[in-house]
Amino acid sequence: MMDSRNWLLYILDDVFEIGDLIFQEYVWKKGIGPFASCQTEAVCGFEDCSAPLLINDIDLCKKMGLSLGDQKSLSFFIESLDEYREYSAEKYTIYTPDGVELSDPRWILITKHAQELKEKLWPLYKSLCEELANDKDEENRESVLFRLWVPSKLVEKLTQDPSPKVAERAKNTLEDQKLLEEWHKDTGFMNGKD
Repeated sequence: MMDSRNWLLYILDDVFEIGDLIFQEYVWKKGIGPFASCQTEAVCGFEDCSAPLLINDIDLCKKMGLSLGDQKSLSFFIESLDEYREYSAEKYTIYTPDGVELSDPRWILITKHAQELKEKLWPLYKSLCEELANDKDEENRESVLFRLWVPSKLVEKLTQDPSPKVAERAKNTLEDQKLLEEWHKDTGFMNGKD
């Protein structure tokens, strides 16, 4: 069973991706970098990880460090995303290029909601990544390296992990994280200054 911290990080990975115009420009529109993703994958990933189950469990939200306000913001985001999915299912097909759908005013509103969540929940995300990176359990330390937005400082630290498996994965992940930070160098997000 997935550690609840990883579950929340997985959900936030998708929320942050949906709200990250820089990532969308490079990866979704241009296919640049080592990241394989698109709008459909991010939205479906959010649904696939059972985000509504987590978000609607107030006790679990509190346990994960989410305030009641955070929980309400995430619930609003889920409702908005559900409405958008119903709307877009009638308007677009799987063959519609991401660039067309990304310019839809309703999608732009979803992106704005996700950006607000990203700004609000970035400190919690980093904190959970740090917890996992310092966990006694090797699997939990390695799991943080599967997170899309893990700060490169944590990845660098894990290159020295006592577990050869974790250290090797960290070495393989480090360049990807530095690339994300380079793309975000002019923003307050993922810029390595944290």
